[in-house]
Amino acid sequence: MKKVLLFICSLLLVATSTYPSAAAITDPRFFSSNNILYYDDECVEESTRGAVQLAGNDNEEKILNFFMRKGLSLAQAAGIVGNIRQESGLKPDIEQGGKIVDENYTPKNGVGFGLVQWTFTGRQAPLVQFTKDMGVSVTDLGGQLGFIWEELNGDYLTTLNKLRSTDDPVEAAVIFHDGYERSADSPGQVRSVRGGNAKETYDKYKDAPALAGAAAVDELSNPGGSPDNAASAGRPLGKVYIVGDSITEGAASVYDKKMREAGASDVMVSYSGGGNLDNAGTTGTRRSGLESIKADKDYIKDADTIVIAHGTNNMSHTRSANIVINEAVKAVKDTGTEGLIYWVDVAITNRGPSQYMPIARDVNKSIYQNKDSQYSVVPWAKTVDPSYDPVSASDPVKHNSQLIASDGIHLTSDGTNTLVEKVIETIKEGSGGDDRNKPGCTSTGFAGGNFNETLKHYAWSEWKGLDVSPKPEYKDAFTKAKSDGLYIGGIRHPGIDCGGFVTLLVRDSGFDKSYNYDGKGGPTSTQQRWASKNWETLGPSASIDPASLQPGDVAINNGHTFIFVGDVPGFEANIASASLDERAPMADTQQQATQPGFTWYRKK
Repeated sequence: MKKVLLFICSLLLVATSTYPSAAAITDPRFFSSNNILYYDDECVEESTRGAVQLAGNDNEEKILNFFMRKGLSLAQAAGIVGNIRQESGLKPDIEQGGKIVDENYTPKNGVGFGLVQWTFTGRQAPLVQFTKDMGVSVTDLGGQLGFIWEELNGDYLTTLNKLRSTDDPVEAAVIFHDGYERSADSPGQVRSVRGGNAKETYDKYKDAPALAGAAAVDELSNPGGSPDNAASAGRPLGKVYIVGDSITEGAASVYDKKMREAGASDVMVSYSGGGNLDNAGTTGTRRSGLESIKADKDYIKDADTIVIAHGTNNMSHTRSANIVINEAVKAVKDTGTEGLIYWVDVAITNRGPSQYMPIARDVNKSIYQNKDSQYSVVPWAKTVDPSYDPVSASDPVKHNSQLIASDGIHLTSDGTNTLVEKVIETIKEGSGGDDRNKPGCTSTGFAGGNFNETLKHYAWSEWKGLDVSPKPEYKDAFTKAKSDGLYIGGIRHPGIDCGGFVTLLVRDSGFDKSYNYDGKGGPTSTQQRWASKNWETLGPSASIDPASLQPGDVAINNGHTFIFVGDVPGFEANIASASLDERAPMADTQQQATQPGFTWYRKK
C-alpha cells in the first residue's frame, strides 16, 4: 500500500442495511481475553449483500464501531484505524497523491485508492465486484470496510487471528501492517507513526462510553435497529408456511395472528391432527406432512420461512425418523424455495402416556442429529423444561402445568402463545444458532473459512460411532483436495481418515496452510515428522494438562491423530477426529487428551 499523509474531516454517511447486524454484536473483549483464535461472524451470500449500516459521529468512530461489532476489542480496532489514518486519512474516496474522486471512479492498477490504498488490480478488482454486489459505489465507506473484513477472513485470516491475540493498540497496528498493509514503511516508522495513531485513538475512547457491544447505546450496538419495537428487530418473517399435527392445529389461529403482528406478509398453516410426516391424520387436511408439503409446493416456493412441527406422533409408523426428516427437507427444497427451514422439537412431558416417552426421546435425537440437513431447531422442549437435554434425551421433559395440558402432550392457552412466540423469536434470530441455515452457508460451495466455521462444516457435531458417511461439505473438500494432489487418506473410503481430516481442517481453515508439507505429505507418521520440525512439541499425552490445550493443538502417534477444538457452540466435544475407513470426521466424545501413546504439538 502507498502512504498518504492526509488528515481530513469525515462526512456523516447514512446507509441502509440488509446485513443481520444484531447477530454480529458481541462483547468486544470476549474473544481476545479468552484466547479464542477464531470467530464465526456471519455468512452473507454474495447475491444478498446490501449496504453496511454504520454508526458514529465521524469516520473514525464509524470504523471503530464496524470492527468492534465484528468482535474486535477497542485496542484491536484502533490498530486498524491507526493504519487507515496513515494510508488515507480515513477517507474512502481518496486516490494516491491526495485527489478526491467521485462515486463513478474506476481504480487504476499501480495507483493506491481508498481506505487502505488498494494499489494493484489483484485486490482492486475484487473490491469493485464486492461493492457492486452490495449495490454501493466503490467509494462507499461501508462497502470498503466490508471488503476489508472479507479479506481478513480470507487470504489474511492469519493476520486476523494474530490481531485477536493482542490487546495492545500499538502491537495491533504492527500486526495489521505487517500482515495486511505491508507498506514500504520501516519497522520503526510503523511502530511510531501507525502505532502512535492507534494509541491516540485508543486513548481517546478507552474511558469514553462504549462504541459497540452490550454496553453501547442502541444506536451504536445496533445501528438501524428498532429498540423501541422488538417485533421489528432481527430477520424478517416474510411469507410463512407452517406444517404440523394436532399441536399446530390448536395453535393455527395464534400462529396466523402473531406472525402477522410480527411482520409476516402472509401465513399458511397446514395441519392434520393425529398425523405425522408419513401418515395422514383425521382432521384438517387429512394428509401426511410429506403430502402437504408436496400439495402446497406453489406456496412454499415463494415462502421466506418454512416451519415443520411434526414429531408428536412420531415421524413415521413404518420408516426411521432420520430417513423421513431428510425426505421432508428435500421435499421443501425441491419446490425451489430459497426460504429458511425451522423444525420445532417435541415436548411430551412425564405426565404423558408411557409409550410416548421413548418415541419423543428418539424423535428429538433425530431432529437434532439431522439439523445439518439445513434447518434450524426451535427449542420448544427446553422452553418447557430448561433442564431437558434434547440430544441425550435420557430423561423425559418435566411437566410444566402452565404450558402443557394434563395429558402431557397438548398445550394450554399459555402454552400455545408461548410456543408461537418461541418460533417467532427463533426465526428473528436468523438461524436459531445453527449456521447451516444461513444464506451463503449451504451444503454446496463451501470453500473454507475460519477454524470454528470450517470445523462445523467438515465434522459432525455429535458422536456417530462407526459411520463412514461424511458431511457434504467435507466430501466436497476432500474431492477437491484429491484433484489438487493433496493428501486425503482412506483406502476403501477415500477421505475417511484421521490424518486426512486433520490436514484438511488445519489447512482449509487457514490455521496453518503449510501443515503436512503444504497438504501434500502423507499419513500420521509423516505428519508427526512434519510437526516435530515445524511446530512446538508440547509433550507426551499422558502428562499433558488438558486445561493447557488450545484450539488447533494436534495429538499424533504413528497410527492415529486427532485435534483439540476447544468449546465450540453446538459441537459436543472438545476433540474432533476421524478413523481410517471406519469413521467420518465428528465430535469425539470417546477420546481423552491424556490417552497414552500420543505427542501433542502446537503451531508456533
